[in-house]
Amino acid sequence: MIKMHKAQIIAPRRTAPSYYFMHTNVLSVSEIKIASHLDVCLVIDSTGSIKDMNPPDQSYDNWMLQLEFLAQLVDLFTIGPLETRVGAVVFAGFARLIFTLITHTDVQSVNNALLGLTYYGGLTNTEEAFRVAREECFNVTNGERSNVPNLIIFISDGEPFPPSSRDAAIAESESLRKAGVMIFSTGVTDMIGEQFLKSVSTPSQSQMQNYFMTANFTSLAKNTATVAEGICELIGGLLTHIFIVSTFPLFMQNFSAIVIM
Repeated sequence: MIKMHKAQIIAPRRTAPSYYFMHTNVLSVSEIKIASHLDVCLVIDSTGSIKDMNPPDQSYDNWMLQLEFLAQLVDLFTIGPLETRVGAVVFAGFARLIFTLITHTDVQSVNNALLGLTYYGGLTNTEEAFRVAREECFNVTNGERSNVPNLIIFISDGEPFPPSSRDAAIAESESLRKAGVMIFSTGVTDMIGEQFLKSVSTPSQSQMQNYFMTANFTSLAKNTATVAEGICELIGGLLTHIFIVSTFPLFMQNFSAIVIM
């Protein structure tokens, strides 16, 4: 029986550091790995609206669905002191650096910390969240490396509140980008507008490359691979598709590659 296997490598252009993203067949989380050297700051919404939208029967918890989604994303990176480092900022009416880029040095400890995060509730101080990420998470004392790209993965279910702080949040995201930080944004529910997500994301501010939108928290997990591919587009750029047709035992019948420069 002939089987089709598709491998996809997403890597940067020749002048960039070495990244790749590989999967086989249909995008499946278990088959994805983002091999990279990055300093990643997770900027995590912990506002009141998240649990306010829990179902009446409490059959699931939106806060935990969000954390589980982030843990799935972290699983796709190669975590280590010399590879990708991960820190976390949680925000509601305030923002706080919960753990630094060097607090946890392996994927299991990062995810244990994520899944154990305290829920706060309250307003949506996105401006302060971005400021804390810029000043505290991406700080040499807290593990930032000068020779490694910085990436924020921002997730929220609403725009800054009070609304008068919206422009200040966008301005703070611009300060991050001027400092060389890449921002990939994930918006959950229609309470966070596409224009705001675009405004705080890295140019070209294109959906699926710089930001992602989903209708509710229950749909986050099934979109982990899609978000991962978008992150790879952001940090690298699509270079090569490789298609392999094989039989069992493994024997390469056909090989083709399309290179996009």
